[in-house]
Amino acid sequence: MKHRNVTLDDVLKIHNLFYRRTNFEQAGKIRTGQVFISGNRYKLPKPADLPKQLTNFIDWFQRSERLLHPVEFAALVHQKFVFIHPFVDGNGRVARLLMNLALLRAGYPIAIIPPVLRREYIAALETAHRSTKDFCTFIAQRVIETEKDLLRLFDVKPDIGGVNTEIRLLDYIRANPGCNTPKIISDLNLATRTAQRYLKKLTDEKKIEFRGAPKNGGFYERRNNPVSRPV
Repeated sequence: MKHRNVTLDDVLKIHNLFYRRTNFEQAGKIRTGQVFISGNRYKLPKPADLPKQLTNFIDWFQRSERLLHPVEFAALVHQKFVFIHPFVDGNGRVARLLMNLALLRAGYPIAIIPPVLRREYIAALETAHRSTKDFCTFIAQRVIETEKDLLRLFDVKPDIGGVNTEIRLLDYIRANPGCNTPKIISDLNLATRTAQRYLKKLTDEKKIEFRGAPKNGGFYERRNNPVSRPV
């Protein structure tokens, strides 16, 4: 699946693989009844709304995979899918599988969420109804921990700052379109060479754009986020 788009049929097959032995009648099938989550204040979509919401989710997945940072994208895949809640059971498991599929497709290690962090995981997911920042940060931390565990096996010192630095830059530029390099360095407390290296990387990956002439300062913005003037 690495070299083609993920489809709704793929999602249904994933669910079917996990649940056909425990709940054959529901495995791989979109729910037809209303479900509720204990302790959740937010209503889940009605069955009649699920086909459209799933179509929109797949369209977003295919459109956004190359636009967002891979870790941010993977976290949002998880969050959006869980909030749709298309199955009677197994929504969280499928959401985590889709999240890790997105990470692997981008060359990142998977995000492992151990039972000891379940309460923190649920809390971060709950806040994503208002803002996805905490949940994206939580998933980024899990990716970093997996990377550290893997690299320890080979006695390699990991560069754990990379993922966080990229996400911080993307979040900052999204919230402050039109910011220039000195302001980014100052507000995020980054070393000049570090900021320049990651800004160039994100620009080359077309996650952000640099506008204006370097001699006159210029400014950065997220792709598809036009601004009128630099800050």
